Amino acid sequence: PARLLLRGAAEMRWAVCGHDVCFREGSMLKKWAEASKALPIVRGAGIWQKELDTIIAKLQQGDWVHYFPEGKIRQDGRIHPFRRGVGRLVAS
Repeated sequence: PARLLLRGAAEMRWAVCGHDVCFREGSMLKKWAEASKALPIVRGAGIWQKELDTIIAKLQQGDWVHYFPEGKIRQDGRIHPFRRGVGRLVAS
């Protein structure tokens, strides 16, 4: 909620958002993502991308990271195939 953002990001959990969605240059969403605890992920960049290293570091520090294993939010009630990066997160 916005009230948490106004109190400071320290009370918020980390979230992961596609670089092409939340971090597009000049977008208002980018400003919001940068002000909160949003971590970028580059879809299709593979399991060895530096963005996954950042997420793994947060998890190893004991932080809570919201991650959608299917690659995006789905609202059809079905479980879709997980992205390969999920395996790297679990293995780390």
